[in-house]
Amino acid sequence: MQPQLLEHQRLQEMATTLSSMHTLLKEMQDKAASRNAKDPVVKDNLQMWELMLAHLDQQFEQLRIATLAREDLEARRAALYNQADEKAAKEAQAATDGKTSQPPVAPSTVPPSTKP
Repeated sequence: MQPQLLEHQRLQEMATTLSSMHTLLKEMQDKAASRNAKDPVVKDNLQMWELMLAHLDQQFEQLRIATLAREDLEARRAALYNQADEKAAKEAQAATDGKTSQPPVAPSTVPPSTKP
């Protein structure tokens, strides 16, 4: 379970970082709007930030979905292993119970082999 905890922690850190970057972009846009900035460098810088954050948001969402899918797959795998272990334990118990509840077969009552 430790790797899943690390993945969740990393995703949370990435979400926090992206949120901070969105806040910074909003501040930059507000500052540019309040100054009535018509400088093409400022506009290009804001546009670059918008494009970069849109791309990072998309990558983050893909990573989040992949992480959830991996967790689901791991949970299903663990459930299958548990189910197989339970089945094997029941079969072992049934085999043990079957051996102890039936009287041993005497050699004289065993049917003879019919090998030609």
